[in-house]
Amino acid sequence: MADICPDISLIENPSVYVQNYNEQYGKLHSGDVKATIVNFGKGCSWGSKGQEGDEKHICNYCGIADLRPDFIDARRAVAWMKVLKERGYSVLYEVCDDISALLRKTVTGRPFLEELAMQKRASGLGDVEMFVYCRAGTIARQGSMIDILKMLNVRVVNIGVDSGSQTMLTSMAKGNSGNLDETNLQAIEKLSEAGIKAYVSFVLGAIGEGMETLEETLRFSERILRLGNIIAIDPSPLLPLPGSVAWEQLRRAYKGDFEKDFEQSDVLDTDMLARTWVKHMCKATYDEVAGAVGRIRELGAKYGAVLGGFGVKGGV
Repeated sequence: MADICPDISLIENPSVYVQNYNEQYGKLHSGDVKATIVNFGKGCSWGSKGQEGDEKHICNYCGIADLRPDFIDARRAVAWMKVLKERGYSVLYEVCDDISALLRKTVTGRPFLEELAMQKRASGLGDVEMFVYCRAGTIARQGSMIDILKMLNVRVVNIGVDSGSQTMLTSMAKGNSGNLDETNLQAIEKLSEAGIKAYVSFVLGAIGEGMETLEETLRFSERILRLGNIIAIDPSPLLPLPGSVAWEQLRRAYKGDFEKDFEQSDVLDTDMLARTWVKHMCKATYDEVAGAVGRIRELGAKYGAVLGGFGVKGGV
């Protein structure tokens, strides 16, 4: 078993981590549980279309270098789960960028996720619960996705809602179909019907963001929170990370010495970077963007959603 599973000695006795998880998500379970992360695959079903440099197919704030889907053998993934279950872990957070990217077929002819779900059940791991990331479009438009999530015993799906404004979603290059805000809503509704909770994140401050679009997002956030299915909410200002399209957009718009002020810094000042982005790219001020972030957090608290993070208080 040791030759096909990661060395998990570094996650022994994660008392604070486990305590934080149970304080945030304990209401999902009948008692305290041990939770940890796993990673069986990588990639993004949307971003992988833009690997040839097509900025229209990469969310502009994403700094991940390679979004092409890839995954380990399903048998190895199940062996990993078995080891974790033997050590008392009953909740696993799969940190793949977008689990719907793992719908690609394996050598068996079945999609990896379907094969993983079948082997997980066959190996007596059906009771192991999962958290995953998934694109809203796949959940809303691909009927089999909900079935696979249920087969995997997924309890929570993390969705990058990002904005309630179609204009801002287009600005972030979030997809090529219209009414992306409605797609987000449909995905959350489908999860609710399946008994699966949603963890939603917002990114405020896309190019052209103003008070009107911020208000659209505030209205949308309350609209989805009213569904009663949002267990966690995680709003933040847009951060143009190195390697992202937004980083290059800011470089072109910046009035000072971008190389000296940001690229040559030993420690990247992320607060200053976010403020500089908003100053150069948005109609709203940074204080207005940050204020909207605060208002979404308040709405989340009003409807019983915790503030982001997985085993980390207050988000990450």
